[in-house]
Amino acid sequence: MRVLRVGLVVLLALGCARRVPPEVVAAPPERVWATPTDSAPGVIRGVVRDSASGAPIAGATIRLFGWTGEVYTDAAGRFALAPKPAGEYAFRATRIGYDPARAYLMVSPGRGVHVEVRLPTRAILLKGPGAPAP
Repeated sequence: MRVLRVGLVVLLALGCARRVPPEVVAAPPERVWATPTDSAPGVIRGVVRDSASGAPIAGATIRLFGWTGEVYTDAAGRFALAPKPAGEYAFRATRIGYDPARAYLMVSPGRGVHVEVRLPTRAILLKGPGAPAP
């Protein structure tokens, strides 16, 4: 099984001769990988991990732009989206405390896609009750 890096040319690597627009792929190419699979046609499955430790990230939100709804990763960082028709999809993974990852994914006819996402941690300031105003 060959792993393809998402960046400038994931669609080219999966058989579609078009560049991924920079506004969709905001994540560096080393943060998202996509692999075509023969199991479960049209299903987009994957795992979200911490980029530093490799630990699974539970509760990450997974969205496909243009489709309603979202799914969340389980305790092992895994997710699965309902079968989608063949085509290209803009994918986004987010979790509080981490930088988001975005990529274009290509679902080929009769095939599924496995996605591995690595999210780097990001320090954020949360305001709570009694916190002084900035």
